[in-house]
Amino acid sequence: MATIDWPAAIAPRANNWRQVGGVLLQRSEFTGATSPLIYGTAARWTCDVELPPMKAASALLWRAFVFALRGGLNAFPLEAADADQHGGTPGVVIDGAGQGGFTLAVSSASIASVTLLPAGALITVSYGSGDKQLIGLTEPLEFDGAGEATATLGSPLRGSPTDASAVETKRPYALMRAADPAAWSVEPGLIYRHALQAVEAF
Repeated sequence: MATIDWPAAIAPRANNWRQVGGVLLQRSEFTGATSPLIYGTAARWTCDVELPPMKAASALLWRAFVFALRGGLNAFPLEAADADQHGGTPGVVIDGAGQGGFTLAVSSASIASVTLLPAGALITVSYGSGDKQLIGLTEPLEFDGAGEATATLGSPLRGSPTDASAVETKRPYALMRAADPAAWSVEPGLIYRHALQAVEAF
């Protein structure tokens, strides 16, 4: 799998994100009670990308990008934040090997005693395999005086991130694949319309 950069000259008109939870609800046929089963690696993101109408030059640029994805073979990074989630470059990294579950210890050498992100913000975690994971926070990301913090996660980690690897907090993104074949329409005046359905790659 190669990673193909999103064409910088083309900005999505709208990104419609969905989080598909890795939880299966089993319901008793006798009592109606539910029992949730958590599948840690099953939680994933999907996104329907809406693109603005394009003239021919932009349409060709977009098609070249889609063709380079080779269907669902290659992946691309898709930003999930509408704007910078914070200022500066705090350089947040994984603080310790062997982590897993719904919490993640992180640290920064440049910030202390500050709330970097509110609950509901997103982060991107990297794994040694090259995989990425976009995860939402259920609690604020608060750094203590030593520059350490614990992220409380809405989805469990898919693996154990490499110690000291970077955590993207400013412009989080997901690594995605195309879920459907390339398609477009042409309207009078040579106006091209495109859309892309994507699913998280891992």
